[in-house]
Amino acid sequence: MPQAKRQKPNEGSGPVTETSGNAQSAPAKPTASQKGSDGKTVKGPDPTPYEYICMNRPFFDVDGENWRHWEDGKAERLEREEIVEKLSKTIFQKEEEAGIWRAPAAQHPGHKWIIMWSAYLKYDLLCRKAKYCDPDNFNMYLCNDWHGWGLQEIIENQLLDFDKAFREPGEKRLYEMWAVISAMGLWFNTAHGIAALYMNEDSETTRDLIGLVGRALITALDVVENEGELKSDSKLLDLSLVIGEYLEFAYKFPAMGIEGECMGKLDAKKGVFATDLRIRQLEKGDDDAEEVTDTDIAPEGHEALPITVTEDGGNKKENTSPSKAKPVSPPPSARKRKLDETKSAAKDKWQWDVKFKAYKKKRYPNVGGQHYDITKMSKKARAEAAFDGKDPLAGVSAKDLKNNLVDMV
Repeated sequence: MPQAKRQKPNEGSGPVTETSGNAQSAPAKPTASQKGSDGKTVKGPDPTPYEYICMNRPFFDVDGENWRHWEDGKAERLEREEIVEKLSKTIFQKEEEAGIWRAPAAQHPGHKWIIMWSAYLKYDLLCRKAKYCDPDNFNMYLCNDWHGWGLQEIIENQLLDFDKAFREPGEKRLYEMWAVISAMGLWFNTAHGIAALYMNEDSETTRDLIGLVGRALITALDVVENEGELKSDSKLLDLSLVIGEYLEFAYKFPAMGIEGECMGKLDAKKGVFATDLRIRQLEKGDDDAEEVTDTDIAPEGHEALPITVTEDGGNKKENTSPSKAKPVSPPPSARKRKLDETKSAAKDKWQWDVKFKAYKKKRYPNVGGQHYDITKMSKKARAEAAFDGKDPLAGVSAKDLKNNLVDMV
């Protein structure tokens, strides 16, 4: 098993690299650090939640560039290890010399890979959470689909966060919604073992969730447009980049059995390396697609289906999911909303509110939570599932487990 270690709350986060699978920071904001005139490290202020910082170019984009050059006959197709040694390390070294990592985006206007600080913290936690629900990381066996169900649970938690942000009043609403969208977009392309999301036997829930993620994206973009920020000089500096990340993620759907309508208008040069190619491929597919209608929107008084694809449902789970320790109560229909929340949800062009409520009703009480998070299991339960009969996290304090301060190395 990879060594589990306590993550220091004030330790600066490492670069965003899929090659190492790192998710090294704690949920608490690590302090920024710079070199002083004497060469010693000087602690600086944390970025503000909505401030944009630079990050290192992720491995998936370097891999995509190599694939594109290979397809065009300009380079040989390299294996993963070769990409790391011949391409990624060189890029990383140049970025280190330029002081890219965590620098304010304004200091490097030509650097494309940027992210809002609050979005990065969400992404960082997502990376660790994906590892926490994989029994292989702990030399344990629980059931075949445990990891896949855990990833579903993680996505549900993100959608709950998005729904909360959707109801926020004022300018905060735009930034909070975008932080969730941005974090998920990067995570879907770099997450540990993301294939388990598609390979588990509950394909119906996976398709429902992917449909809701797409609906969250276009709902957020609708809010961006209503705020007058769907433009080239948007205050959301990673607008095209994030859309490009979702296009890259969506490109894999047909091979995974997930299909649907595809549309997108953005500056492809600001997306990931293959964004322009993905747009052309998706536009070609849309030429043959049926006209989009409003038939999936349920009339008033009827339950709306959250599924946005037309495929038949997949197989049922072979292993019944254990009941949650802390069920989530369904939202009472008679609960009175605050006036600001009502106004925030009033303009809901893509029916987010209706669709997500239908999903929660369908899944009640098993929506979100931490049931598949192995670090949140009891010591006894972990020991019983471990191959050696011992708790693999016996040396980690309960406080650190609660605060997600375990890193896998």
